[in-house]
Amino acid sequence: MEWDKDEKARYIPQNVNLPVKKDEWETKANALLSFGVLKLKSYQEIKNYYLPTDADEVRVEYVFQDDKRSYELIDPFGNKNIPDAKIMCNILNYIESDLGFSEFAHRKNK
Repeated sequence: MEWDKDEKARYIPQNVNLPVKKDEWETKANALLSFGVLKLKSYQEIKNYYLPTDADEVRVEYVFQDDKRSYELIDPFGNKNIPDAKIMCNILNYIESDLGFSEFAHRKNK
């Protein structure tokens, strides 16, 4: 994302080469679903969710037929004591290790 001259956020589309072979997509997607990625609560719905002033945010959006939803978890690694944040940490670790997105690694070290 970058900012335009009017200081509005502008998304820049990017092509990403997934390190997962096409015939493995269904297996990997089912693994994410088995973690419960579509059922987690947003941080606004969770009591006593710690909100640091500067932290990573995980935003999940999905659409399937007439069903759509989005939610956010801010600093899940800093909120591991909350079950939904802990599940999101497991999801991010899975994305890093099994899907090969190494940029998720920095979240663990904050």
